[in-house]
Amino acid sequence: MSGQRDLTGEERYGPNEGMRAAMEMAAGERGTAAGGRRWETFSFLPPLTAPQVAAQVAWILARGWVPAVEFTDAPGPRARHWTMWRLPFFGIEDPGRVLAEVEACASAHPEAWIRVVGHDRRRGGLATAFVVRRPGGGW
Repeated sequence: MSGQRDLTGEERYGPNEGMRAAMEMAAGERGTAAGGRRWETFSFLPPLTAPQVAAQVAWILARGWVPAVEFTDAPGPRARHWTMWRLPFFGIEDPGRVLAEVEACASAHPEAWIRVVGHDRRRGGLATAFVVRRPGGGW
């Protein structure tokens, strides 16, 4: 098997090395949040817009999961605690309500990271989570 050259010009071997090099190159071109770190689901994409967040919340609701909004001042690989903004949204059907709560949380905590989570009642735990706002940023 022939090796591939990575971003530094060194030769790499293995079936996944080409994919890893492509991901590193894409991350370097587009940049990532918080000094190159990636957070939660969709962190490899550009920041989501409000309609994209609404579509994801609609998907959470369609699966029967319970959405909630959480925030933190200092996310990190070892900082797993996020503070819940109000109570989870049991029984809602409108993604716009979740977006309104994201806006309310951003108004109250402008320097916080905010994420939307989906809790699966059947499995009894967190099913999905993704960052929707970063400090000083909008949608």
